[in-house]
Amino acid sequence: MKRRTKEEWFDIINNQKNSGLSIKNYCIKNNISTCNFYKYKKLLINNNSNTDSCDNQFLPVQVCDYNDKVIFTLDGHTIECNTKDLKLILGGLI
Repeated sequence: MKRRTKEEWFDIINNQKNSGLSIKNYCIKNNISTCNFYKYKKLLINNNSNTDSCDNQFLPVQVCDYNDKVIFTLDGHTIECNTKDLKLILGGLI
């Protein structure tokens, strides 16, 4: 199997984001190991992010009284869920 450079993995990760395919389907279509995909995605995110600027910061969360919904936005993505599912979502992020 071919060994890819970090630059190639960076391109693969960006291509998957732009493809509209799930990671699993993208990897199957392009004959890429999903384990390696996640490994390099994590590696590149850790190397390309400035962790000093992100530590101990709070993200804005809007809790609405209507319809028992919680809405939060991160990097331009909005996530809405009911309060019952919030524990599951937050548990998955930890």
